[in-house]
Amino acid sequence: MKVPPDYPGAVMIDEEEIQSVVEVLKAKSPFRFYGPSLLGKTKSFEEKFAEFVGVKHALAVSSGTAALVVSLRALGIGEGDEVIVPANTFIASAGAVLESGATPVYAEVDESLTIDVNKIEERITPKTKALMVVHFAGVPCKMNDVLEIVKEHGLILIEDCAQACGASFNGKKVGSFGDIGAFSFQINKIITTGDGGAITTNDEKIYLRAVRAHDQGCLRDENGHLHIEISNEAFYSSNYRMTELAAAVGIVQLAKIDRIISAMRENKKKIVERLGSLKNYSFAKIWDEDGDTGRNLILIAQNVSQAKCLTDNLSKLGFAAAVPYEGLPVYANKQIRDMKDWKGRTKDIDKFKPCPYTENLLPRTVIIGINPLFEEDHIDTLVKIIRECDES
Repeated sequence: MKVPPDYPGAVMIDEEEIQSVVEVLKAKSPFRFYGPSLLGKTKSFEEKFAEFVGVKHALAVSSGTAALVVSLRALGIGEGDEVIVPANTFIASAGAVLESGATPVYAEVDESLTIDVNKIEERITPKTKALMVVHFAGVPCKMNDVLEIVKEHGLILIEDCAQACGASFNGKKVGSFGDIGAFSFQINKIITTGDGGAITTNDEKIYLRAVRAHDQGCLRDENGHLHIEISNEAFYSSNYRMTELAAAVGIVQLAKIDRIISAMRENKKKIVERLGSLKNYSFAKIWDEDGDTGRNLILIAQNVSQAKCLTDNLSKLGFAAAVPYEGLPVYANKQIRDMKDWKGRTKDIDKFKPCPYTENLLPRTVIIGINPLFEEDHIDTLVKIIRECDES
């Protein structure tokens, strides 16, 4: 039995994506703003993605990390500001905050592996400018409580949706709750452009600042050309643009996302139903079962050895099973913990506060990738191995 690779968007690539890319190459116009025969794939992808998420604006960028960096610049977050970030997340979430010049402040997660809404307020200080929530492993955060907190404290809300494109909470898509949402289309993600990302917002001003932030701090003319900037709205930035080639893949992938998510949900449902109750593992909390993408099955073991048993046995058979981030919070990365830049400068080290609950939870957590191409043999084998580890 061969297990399909754990790349849900990539395994669905077929002649449609190939044809879409070939169209761009034949037009000899892979740059998004102009060329010999520009097809406007990037603009089309942005329009379709905004409609999918349910927002007024979407901006395509070069990566999920770029989406976070551009978002923070668009929001005017920088030196002297603090941004609350969950302790369980990919390095880019905290790294983007540091890149902006702000200071990440870490909050505990709960057994959903998303931010613990009961632990956010204890991290708020007079310098807190924003809250970044991370919809983790395809699962949405508890957004009703998050919205109450940011409203009460007047905070900017950033949604890191990199791992949860297509997830929803109470019928509303992630990326449409906050001031801004950041998505990734890296190859591990639910849909992929190889690398790539997008920003979503309903705020016209934030959108225009994001456009500047992703393109040297400038706005282009109707023909896609840059001119010497004289606007007081201009600020320096870098290049985070998406190419027409990436967008060509993205348009086709986006058209497949409902089918991908539906297949993952159905496969996850079968696994959970066949497993029933377990003795030594518990299912991670999901705040909105209907809004879960089905991307992963997350089990929490009673101890580290049980987690290792499960990851080892599943990995031997080719399943994607791992303890998240080697069982460590994001601040275990030394450059993040030391807040150390490329010149070796550190800052605010004395402000660091650990998250002991998260540190205890992550080494006992097992994330199992659910593939849209799973067949009955894959599902039965996966269930069998989990049960064997549970009974050992």
